[in-house]
Amino acid sequence: MAKGSHKKTVPPVTSQSDANARKILRGSVAVLPVGSIEQHGDHLPVSTDSDIATTVSARVCAVTGYAMLPPVSYGASFEHAPRLNMSIRGHVLRSLVADIAASLADAGSRGLVVINGHYGNQRHLARLGKKIRGHATARTIRCVVVPYWDFMSAKFDHAGHTETSLMLACGQADMRKAKRGFVEPDSITPSQHRALSRRASASFMSVASNGIWGDPRSATRAGGLLLLDEIADKIARMCRNELRTQRSKRPRRVQI
Repeated sequence: MAKGSHKKTVPPVTSQSDANARKILRGSVAVLPVGSIEQHGDHLPVSTDSDIATTVSARVCAVTGYAMLPPVSYGASFEHAPRLNMSIRGHVLRSLVADIAASLADAGSRGLVVINGHYGNQRHLARLGKKIRGHATARTIRCVVVPYWDFMSAKFDHAGHTETSLMLACGQADMRKAKRGFVEPDSITPSQHRALSRRASASFMSVASNGIWGDPRSATRAGGLLLLDEIADKIARMCRNELRTQRSKRPRRVQI
């Protein structure tokens, strides 16, 4: 990787004219950030998941030369009620991404990388491969679904230390309002963790009453930048390996 390549600005394809956009997409791989609009405590914006997915996507494009698409900012975040969430149903999200894949196939793109920024989207996007294989046009394109948190060494959280560090790197966090949220005890067993995760997937606020899973108070921008570098490099390497095969091969869904 060239030094400073992560700092390059990669504008979305939609900023181009029709002719230029078609030229960029033809034979290329496109990257689609998918996020959500939901509460992230009092110190982070409701756009957090979309912001992180978009930043990671731009960095992956800077490393790989892939085409950057504008984000899908709405996701399946019903579990955050009664706090703010602007949600769409899982099958709607899956159909939306499949239709985007079909449009890219029509434009001659050979691949689509979906970078997911919201945990609650993943179970719906993990079934995207089946949806695409049943789509007359979209099935000609290879699709890789990437939950970004699987490509970092830090522990995943919600508005805690990790996510807040990432958002500080994105330039959007009000640390004056950062508060300790629900923190799992060191003695927690794997089965207890799974039970908590299932409960939070149904009602996040019943587990983390202030909307935070983790403790964001020690988060730093420097730590977030290191995480962004790690995530982008690992995703870029994986995508190059997965999308290296010939375009004529049958597309498949990749779960990380």
